[in-house]
Amino acid sequence: MQCLQIAEIFSQVLFELDGYVYDSRLIPCLPRIQHRQESTLRALASLARTCQTFKEPALDLLWRDIPDLSVLVRYLLPEDLLKYDESSKILKLIGEPTADVWARLDPYITRIRTVGIALPYGVVARGLDSETILRPLVCYLSARAADNDVLLPHLQHVMYQGFWINKWYTRLLLPPYLQILELPTMAHTPSWKLMSRSTHNPITMLACIKNLKKLALHVNPSLQKMHTLRTLLVQAALLDQTTFTHLGALRSLTSLAWENGWSSIRYSSRAETGIHAFRALRQVSVSTRQGSGPLFLRCIDSPALKDVNIHWEILYTHPGASDVCLYKMLTTVAEHHSPERITVVLDKLQEAMIDTQVATNPAAHHLHGSMFYEFLQPVLNITTLRVLEVGINVIFEMSHEALLDLAEKLPRLESLRFAPSLRGAFSFAHEEDPDAAIDIPDLKKLSLFTERCANLKKLSLAVQGCLSGDATRSADSVVKHSSSPHLRYLELWTTALAADEPDEEFIEFFVDTFPGLEELCVVLPFKATDPRSRKVIHRARSRWESVVRGVALSVSGLQWKVV
Repeated sequence: MQCLQIAEIFSQVLFELDGYVYDSRLIPCLPRIQHRQESTLRALASLARTCQTFKEPALDLLWRDIPDLSVLVRYLLPEDLLKYDESSKILKLIGEPTADVWARLDPYITRIRTVGIALPYGVVARGLDSETILRPLVCYLSARAADNDVLLPHLQHVMYQGFWINKWYTRLLLPPYLQILELPTMAHTPSWKLMSRSTHNPITMLACIKNLKKLALHVNPSLQKMHTLRTLLVQAALLDQTTFTHLGALRSLTSLAWENGWSSIRYSSRAETGIHAFRALRQVSVSTRQGSGPLFLRCIDSPALKDVNIHWEILYTHPGASDVCLYKMLTTVAEHHSPERITVVLDKLQEAMIDTQVATNPAAHHLHGSMFYEFLQPVLNITTLRVLEVGINVIFEMSHEALLDLAEKLPRLESLRFAPSLRGAFSFAHEEDPDAAIDIPDLKKLSLFTERCANLKKLSLAVQGCLSGDATRSADSVVKHSSSPHLRYLELWTTALAADEPDEEFIEFFVDTFPGLEELCVVLPFKATDPRSRKVIHRARSRWESVVRGVALSVSGLQWKVV
């Protein structure tokens, strides 16, 4: 127990307790904090009450990240001064607190680093009354601040909620020295998206647009004063041209999630203006709404750009239109940048819609034709590329020849995905022509590709469940396996194993070809409404499970799953 009285040791203990839950799938290049674990909050609160030695360090950590300013008022001011209006979700003060009452906040104000982090059970839409709480709080903090702009002196990170719509919130939470700001976006803020899209009621939609305009009035002046901002999530509709120009000139801004949408912003390239915009940007995520993504990508002039994420909000209801949108964005990236990572991820709300269809719709994921490879051609000129992941609601048909061409042109590739991030029901039938033959590699041809991609560590692809695509196969033929020892993760969207090839040969193939494999997942198509297909798929799944289980016996520590 005495060792815990040493500040350095106890600080390390608290650090290990500090449990965050992150979401890195939505924006792979920008892992975001979802919330802190409830067990962490309870443990810190208990430690703060244990003894005087633990109290201050535990309180520092407990109050470092808060969901909103309501917790300050609700838990630190006298209860008899508070009145909560349940209908409006607004907390008010009764009477006028003295300076001594407001002083109760002082020991906690200096601890705050982050505001807006969700509670373990989600975002709570609660506010503070402008006249009785927010305005007096701003006046109190301003009177005590050495700098009139520094009200929360150690605030670094704000996840701004869409219902904090008045000048007092922006005065408190959008200071010039802020480093990380996440403003409400349709694409990246699920609660804001659900609020605006959960109904087709025009009154609700008009209310959301009205709130957005109100928020813009307060946000733009604050953003124009910021000079230390490192990370920003924002939708174009919130910004005016002056703010956009200011952000483009920031040398501190290295990470940006940009949601396209209706906006008056004019996107201009360096060739048109002579200005180096977003010069320090290293990571960017762009949504596909409104089709202005290519224009925004064109105006970025950063030699340091390494990560490009395309946030996909268009389901493949019309392949031609969505292909063209993706092609334009990839072309713009290839013409103006040399990134190391390009990822395309499906919008979470659309992904959830697909997930609910799995039981009834076997083609919730479908095969998309080889034309896709033509739209990838611009990317093949980016020789610096290490990660290429297109994980939307489509299984892409990549022929053996296309894969070998890709291996030759992208020699540094470490991760490749041409299949959905969400595993679920799918069909190997073409969307364009259900009766057309599919052109995807067999396992042996897959091994030739992975051998040529010597740096490849992760792969998710559609393949045929056979070792040879030949119609005839001699009984004494010997299969020579190419080895890919660097591959660690393999996800196969595949067919049933070939009936004329024994399980032992498949086991030998995987063990010899991928000796360093740590995770193997096999995803099979199925039709839930067809009893005969169920039996066929059940037999196919059982056989694949037998093979993968045999591989796991020979490859130490292999995690596997057959879906």
